[in-house]
Amino acid sequence: SPQLFTHSYFDISPDNPQNFGGATNFQLGASKQNGILQPRVNQETVSANLIEYSRVTLQTPKGMTDTQFINALFSEADKIGQAQIPYKTLPNVQKGTANSNVFVSTLIQNTGSSLPTGTSYGDLNPIYTQSPGLGQVYSSSEIQQRSQSQTNQNKASQPRQSAFHSFFNKIRSRFRKSK
Repeated sequence: SPQLFTHSYFDISPDNPQNFGGATNFQLGASKQNGILQPRVNQETVSANLIEYSRVTLQTPKGMTDTQFINALFSEADKIGQAQIPYKTLPNVQKGTANSNVFVSTLIQNTGSSLPTGTSYGDLNPIYTQSPGLGQVYSSSEIQQRSQSQTNQNKASQPRQSAFHSFFNKIRSRFRKSK
């Protein structure tokens, strides 16, 4: 019987681990933190209560190296974190919200990647009748607008740096050093 809820994330094995601090495998996903969808690195856990429904391999978009694609995924994830999109388990119920499935769908679209030919979002998650995901996919411009709005609201307070943002900056600085 199909699971009522599913959780999507990227399981990344870079071609050039030296560009990522030597990491040969890591996960990029998103979950709820204080009611907001926040990107997470290496926080995906396997539980006896969870069943892996499907796994697909994304192709690196044309014109990009593996490292550029992974950095694009991190960059888009960081934008979503900065935009502070409200988390909802079922984002199709309330427009302007997201969950891990919308996060993955959005990153796939905004990095120029796509699901393999013949694969649909319904193949990844049996309860997805609306593609992609169960909610709105956010374009880069929508994320930028939300992030700008959030920045304007937070100008009076000291900007905080999330654990994800710190990790992303470490990876980015290592990538720059290796060029």
